[in-house]
Amino acid sequence: TRDTSFGTGGQTVYSSTSGSVEGLALALSPTGHYLLAGTYKLPTESQSRMALASFFTNGTIDAGFGTGGIFIGSQGTPRSVRMQPDGKILLGGGNTSFSNAGFLAINRIMPDGTHDLTFGISGGVVIPQTNALSVISGLEILPDGKFIMSGIVGVRVAMMRFHADGSPDTGFGVGGLVAL
Repeated sequence: TRDTSFGTGGQTVYSSTSGSVEGLALALSPTGHYLLAGTYKLPTESQSRMALASFFTNGTIDAGFGTGGIFIGSQGTPRSVRMQPDGKILLGGGNTSFSNAGFLAINRIMPDGTHDLTFGISGGVVIPQTNALSVISGLEILPDGKFIMSGIVGVRVAMMRFHADGSPDTGFGVGGLVAL
């Protein structure tokens, strides 16, 4: 049975007048907000960008998050969203296009929907790959503040571990990467 107290008739639809959107992953924030990760693409751009929208528990968009309720990050397709204990959000994804060099991307977002500029370079980490297909499929935060991601690099299953600041943990595997 649908919860009709959520959104309109039990559902919420987010649409954009300036670009196309697609929802792909969902997380619950410590404050009870629903975080919907997906792609956002402007008609003038060739690649989609990772995006995150915040919704109140009643299904209305949190207009105070990011810009009008949405954070727009680096190029890529998000596949995983995780909340850190301090309320910051990790958004992981990558390039799924066979026409471009592959990459893995992670954005860290402040609780208010802005880039965490202390993470990586200007709030994000992009890891270029020599293979055309690179996808993050899992992202977990470890008790010591580091995080580990799993995914596909080329045709290989891989894991990569990072320090809390977004730098690769070179004590894990080779340069922070284990590929099977």
